[in-house]
Amino acid sequence: MRSEDIRSVGHELVAEIRSKGRVDVSWVPELPVRAVLAEVLPLPRALSPADVLGVAACHWKVTNAYTDEWIRRVVTNGAAFASFIDRLGAASIVDITDQHVARFLRARTARTNKTPAPSTQARRRAAVAKLFRTAISLGLATRDPSHGVPIGTAGKPGYRNLVDDEVRLCHAFTVGTTRSLRSAAGWALGETGAPTEEIPRIHVHHATGNTEQLWSPGTNRIRPRLLYPTEWGRKMIRGRIRDLADRRLFGSTPLVWTDNLQSPQGGRVSASTLLSTVMRRAGITGTSIGPASLRKWAALEIYEQTDCDLQAVANRLGMSSLDKTADLIDLDWLVEDDEPPLGP
Repeated sequence: MRSEDIRSVGHELVAEIRSKGRVDVSWVPELPVRAVLAEVLPLPRALSPADVLGVAACHWKVTNAYTDEWIRRVVTNGAAFASFIDRLGAASIVDITDQHVARFLRARTARTNKTPAPSTQARRRAAVAKLFRTAISLGLATRDPSHGVPIGTAGKPGYRNLVDDEVRLCHAFTVGTTRSLRSAAGWALGETGAPTEEIPRIHVHHATGNTEQLWSPGTNRIRPRLLYPTEWGRKMIRGRIRDLADRRLFGSTPLVWTDNLQSPQGGRVSASTLLSTVMRRAGITGTSIGPASLRKWAALEIYEQTDCDLQAVANRLGMSSLDKTADLIDLDWLVEDDEPPLGP
């Protein structure tokens, strides 16, 4: 078995996506990728995206760590990416930039000829990231060009999701003139996917020592569960807990509010105002912008982190309805959403 044989698998998958609009992964062989590559390790400059796809697909099959459905979804998007990049003229994986990935994420779908929904973009980005991370682990690449490429908005009626750059921009506007971390802690909780009525219910004693996790008691419509702050969020929450401790406020003290505890509706309004104020300070305004925009961003982040598992998103958000979870990320989950994009 030669490395060329493994790499050819990717070219056959790309041919399938071009001719049929889908791929069949049942024939992908379970080949000892690491053993073959250890004998002759191709230089990254000599590898095309299709080469890397073939190596990755065989590796995923032989490890038995993934379901056939997961492999089918990732390989479908991976083959679409390899085909798209080939048409852009990037012959080697080292030539692929974040601009190439951004164009792929936003390429119109073949079925609707429209800009893809954020959930479709998340699937595409997750597949590209998995492809390159696998290549890095096998010594075939040195960087992931999908890292940091933002997911666009839906362009539909109602509230839109924030994009990554907007979320990062809001970080700079969460600290008020008093240098209080109250708004920063509230925003950090919002980044976990907590809705406005849930944020006031999270207290100091709900945080673990290093704030890696927080326990949320939930609300009437949101199930109790663990929340997972971002790295920035953990720092802000730790700082907020220290600030409260300096004022001798511990345990059952809400992380964000210290008054009006008997009125959940009052807390919800306050949380909504806090998040809206941060976005307004950052210059992110409009009829499609509101507190729900941050929750939609969080839902899309979880969707990508969990390999596009809708049930996992619902669990992390405390939602009992998959239909409502799908609506949150603009996903038509009853329609096949892994079709190839139109060419560049």
